[in-house]
Amino acid sequence: MKTTLTHLLVTLDLVPDVARLHSYVICQKSEQRRLLDRVINRMFDEAESRGIKPWPGIVLSTTLDDGWEIVEALLRRHFPDAMCKFDTVKNFHMTMWAMEADDPDDQELMALH
Repeated sequence: MKTTLTHLLVTLDLVPDVARLHSYVICQKSEQRRLLDRVINRMFDEAESRGIKPWPGIVLSTTLDDGWEIVEALLRRHFPDAMCKFDTVKNFHMTMWAMEADDPDDQELMALH
C-alpha cells in the first residue's frame, strides 16, 4: 500500500503584525485532520511556555499542493544544521519556528496561505 503524504503550513499569530509562529508539517493524508489538531495545540503550548498568550488566537492552515518547495528552501536557509532530509519522511515530520512579521521570508510564507 502506497502512503500519500501531504504538506501543510500552519501559522499562529503570536502578536498581530509583529511575530508569527509557523509549522511545516508532512504527514499521511489520512492522518491530516487528527494531526492538525495536535500541531495547533503544540503551537499554543510552545507560545504559552514562553510567556506569550496569542490573542486573538488566529491560526491559518494551508495544504501546500504547490509551495512546499518554498518552505523547505526557506528552512534550509535559516536552519541548515537542524534540518532533516525531507525526502526521507515516511509518516510524520514537523518543524516549528518563529519569525518577525516584517521579515521578507515571513511575508513569502504568508503569501502561501
